[in-house]
Amino acid sequence: MEKKFIKLGVIATGIIAWAVVLPLVMLGATIFFHPEYSIYTEIDDLYRLVPGVFVLLAGIWIALWSIYAQYAIGEGTPVPLLPAVKLVVRGPYRYCRNPMALGVILMLLGAAIALWSISALVIAVVISSLHLLYDKIVEERELEKRFGEEYTRYKQETPFILPDIFKRNRK
Repeated sequence: MEKKFIKLGVIATGIIAWAVVLPLVMLGATIFFHPEYSIYTEIDDLYRLVPGVFVLLAGIWIALWSIYAQYAIGEGTPVPLLPAVKLVVRGPYRYCRNPMALGVILMLLGAAIALWSISALVIAVVISSLHLLYDKIVEERELEKRFGEEYTRYKQETPFILPDIFKRNRK
């Protein structure tokens, strides 16, 4: 029971960091580097806010779905210190190998669109690039060691980041 609460605490900390703190950092950078910036004072600004918030919310939904799959199916968390003990190939993981990264990228891109800020866009691109590099270089090697042939087969059948939404027959 105690390990379950530790996992939930780690998950909650990650959600707060990625879905709350990072967008606030992007807002802070926008205000710092663009002091003339004002938050949506004209109706034209809503044309950027609405799609940005939509993309951000889609990213949060995908990330939460991924976290749930890691916890419920994989019996672990997306955090390397408390990894899943079972390979997760269902839920969002049937469409791409890194739906968590996809969710984070969409959250960051949505925040950058909503803020309409080059500073926020640069932060989004840098963090997204680092996240993908880590997933490709470090995480994939670790998953190959941990799950062996099962992961190798999954890797061959499932795209890295861009979802294959037509792969509905995967279990």
